[in-house]
Amino acid sequence: MKKKLLSLVMSFMMIFTCVIPISAQSTNRPAESSIVDILEDILGKDDPEIEMKTGTMKIGQTKAVKVDGDLAMHIYQLDVAKETSIQLKANTNAQVFEVAITSDELEPVWEDFVVNEKKDNKELTTDLKLKAGSYAVVVTATKGTSTITSTVKSTALKTISPFTVDAVLPGANVVSGTGLKGATVKVVTSEFKTYTTTVDQNGKYSVKIPTQEEYDSIMVKISKDGYASKLKVVDVEYKEIRTFTVNNIKTTSTTVTGKGLNGATVKAYVNGKQIGKSTTVKNGKYSIKIPKQKIGTKVKVKISKTGYESRTKTVTVKKAFTSNLTINSVKKTSTYVTGKGQSGATVRAYVNGKQIGKSATVKNGKYSIRIPKQSKGKKITVKMTKTNYITVSKTTTVK
Repeated sequence: MKKKLLSLVMSFMMIFTCVIPISAQSTNRPAESSIVDILEDILGKDDPEIEMKTGTMKIGQTKAVKVDGDLAMHIYQLDVAKETSIQLKANTNAQVFEVAITSDELEPVWEDFVVNEKKDNKELTTDLKLKAGSYAVVVTATKGTSTITSTVKSTALKTISPFTVDAVLPGANVVSGTGLKGATVKVVTSEFKTYTTTVDQNGKYSVKIPTQEEYDSIMVKISKDGYASKLKVVDVEYKEIRTFTVNNIKTTSTTVTGKGLNGATVKAYVNGKQIGKSTTVKNGKYSIKIPKQKIGTKVKVKISKTGYESRTKTVTVKKAFTSNLTINSVKKTSTYVTGKGQSGATVRAYVNGKQIGKSATVKNGKYSIRIPKQSKGKKITVKMTKTNYITVSKTTTVK
């Protein structure tokens, strides 16, 4: 039950901030206390007092957050009529205090956090630029007294640009990107530790962090005096190979062809054994030389590239029809679709993907499919199929 409570509280916090960091007491060394350790102590009690409250908040208003129990989450709706530069300030004597702002679509806008071992007064201050819209201001705190205030800046904040974060792959131990010269960059890992650096004169930054695992999340924050702070959340994952196709493989084929990501390696396998040599995708296409395969053989094709998640497709070797499929002209008065094809094959007619009329069998190289009359301009597709043969199709327009 206690583990379930811990998981629940952590889940609540992750909904609004994606990751749950702890504050760094210096720019080079993460803080010793972990949010997880503290929450485990709280929820390890026999009957922990946990509360949730909701309400509204206006710019210029101060909200008092008094927690008499062990842990509380207060969620305030903040409506912004027009783009506004604000200063968000929080004071707290709680052992754990977090303030986060998210859009109405739960996109994280900002997050700040403190672990206060001595339980003395701590202050968090951030400058933000909020576009018109609705936001949730989420305060999570342990026992203690806190206040949170948002005030309009007398001078509009400038926009930090550029601000990018390079992809973080599994196994990476560096977070890098571009930013405004002289800006401060904080990287918060999924291990709940914060690492800080400064954007160099070339507009670049690089932060060394512990080795990351797939599905971890990293939060990167950038700030500078006179500018609105920004936040990005990066998932630690391989990139996706979006384009990957494998063309039909015939019993007469000596190559496997298709499309893929430039620079990727493509290999073909049968029963786990590689057949032919691997090849590299060039100009979005690939071609692998293979020995001819028997009908029904399953050929697995794998595409891979460093930094990307590998993909596979399996194609069954089939025969090719020796007779071409043809469609005779179809008029709006026609009640049949006729043409030529391979004897013994089955033909079907479709309009907008829906079969019209009954299927027919090609006899003596000819077929005739009975259909309802179709309006002029309709496109009729005829497909010819047969077991262990590659399906072929042709389309004609009703005249």
